[in-house]
Amino acid sequence: MHPLGGDLTLARLSACPKPTALFWLCISPVDDQAELAMTSEPKIVNPLPPQRRIVTGHDAKGRSIHASDQEFKTQVITTPVRTVGMQVLWTIDSVPCKNNGEVEPVDAAFVKVSDLSSEKGVVIRCVDFAPGGKAMMHRTSSIDYAICVSGEIHHVVEEGEPVKMKPGDVVIQRGTMHAWSNRSDTWARMHFILIGADPVALNGERLGAAGYSKEAVTSGGGVSGETKDH
Repeated sequence: MHPLGGDLTLARLSACPKPTALFWLCISPVDDQAELAMTSEPKIVNPLPPQRRIVTGHDAKGRSIHASDQEFKTQVITTPVRTVGMQVLWTIDSVPCKNNGEVEPVDAAFVKVSDLSSEKGVVIRCVDFAPGGKAMMHRTSSIDYAICVSGEIHHVVEEGEPVKMKPGDVVIQRGTMHAWSNRSDTWARMHFILIGADPVALNGERLGAAGYSKEAVTSGGGVSGETKDH
């Protein structure tokens, strides 16, 4: 399989729907749709180091090996309202998955994802938030383990005060509406492990995915040649 084709470009982001259905990384609400138009300003440089990903496997004799050891830079996406960086690190289509094979499973990280989460599988994603970076209120049909790796980030829900996360803090996100907000003056890095789950059923209503466009997250970030083998 080939790398995550189709980079998430500013052009794609500028085609976001109206504010009520904005791509999940757009802050909400916005007063003027023109704010989402492409900017001629240079992209902001993400100062965080590349994300290292190590994958194990077996050799022909059944002995454990390090099958892959690579670094990935999150792809910085910039508009006048926010800056973030995204990179899918690994995906599987179903659980339990198959660990058979020597090198082939390594390439599975580069397949396109058609949603933020996988209906029956798992998606691992690295997301960097610039100072002031926000994600609008959204929900996925999954249970998510959201881990703060560096910096500080606020987890926002519909009722109650936002919770500030520091490195090492984990949010267990159980199919609820939520948002992310970097209210500090430094970049923050989050790791998200999204595991497919049945939508929450409450008061006779199924609370499925909401608040973002699947088309906008088809690739989930791109390697764009920005990889380094160890």
